[in-house]
Amino acid sequence: MKLDIQEILERFALIASLPMEEAVGYTALCSDAAGELTRRLRGTVSENNASRLEPAAASLAYYRYAMYQAANAEDFTVGDITVASGRDDKIRLAREVWMEAEREIADLLSDDGFVFRGVRV
Repeated sequence: MKLDIQEILERFALIASLPMEEAVGYTALCSDAAGELTRRLRGTVSENNASRLEPAAASLAYYRYAMYQAANAEDFTVGDITVASGRDDKIRLAREVWMEAEREIADLLSDDGFVFRGVRV
């Protein structure tokens, strides 16, 4: 199963509020997000369920985009006025978007988190 990178890119552009001409520069970011989700799948996924992965891949790409943008953002001061980039808020919002999207597809993904095996007394 292969996700539609063009669909992911279009959704990414919408979430990131970028024109498609600019968003095209982030095709690799979208492709990487799709690849990560594909690797995390529990097994075979129906075409209907595959279409649920594309919005999640776009959300993951947006989260990474926000982190990259924040890493390059700078605050500046002119006289007594400081202009901050708001990068922390952007990352927090992007993370929330990604976490919500991940919850939406949790049934399709293998759980690579904490496992409680039991306790012997």
